[in-house]
This record gives sequence, structure tokens and C-alpha cells, in this order.
Amino acid sequence: MVVPLSGVTAEDIAQVGGKGAALGELIRSLRHAGVRVPDGFVVTSEAFRAHLHEAGLTDWPQRRLEGIDTRDTAAVSAAGTEIGVVT
Repeated sequence: MVVPLSGVTAEDIAQVGGKGAALGELIRSLRHAGVRVPDGFVVTSEAFRAHLHEAGLTDWPQRRLEGIDTRDTAAVSAAGTEIGVVT
């Protein structure tokens, strides 16, 4: 499911994640203050999990992290980038 950011509030964090909820709140508060902000959208967590399942990627992030030495910041960063956690 795709949700317009203009309809997202902090109460939606479980469905849209922290960044999505924060952007929704920011857009709502800026519009209320008279600032014109272009709207965007967020893909819900449920839709993202469905995509991972359909693409056969449900277990891949966990498998990629197995055996990583958490003290090796370069390895953790590389794995996070590969998985898409780190931007």
C-alpha cells in the first residue's frame, strides 16, 4: 500500500516507519504554517514485507548478516549498504 505523506502522522509509525512518520508530520506542520510543500508518498511496512516475500528475499538480510563480526565496522557497514539499511 502507498500512502500520501500529507495523511501520515506520528501515530502511523508502525505502518510507515520513523522517517515516513517524521516527513508526514513535517509536511503537515509546514502546510499549517503557510509553507507550500510538495506532497510525496510512503510505502507501508506491510507492502515492503510483501514485496520481499514475493521476490524471495524474506530471509536474505538475515543470511547476509550471519557470521559478521559486529566489532568490524567496515563489514557491518558493507552489509548494511548491501541490504539497503544504510544510505
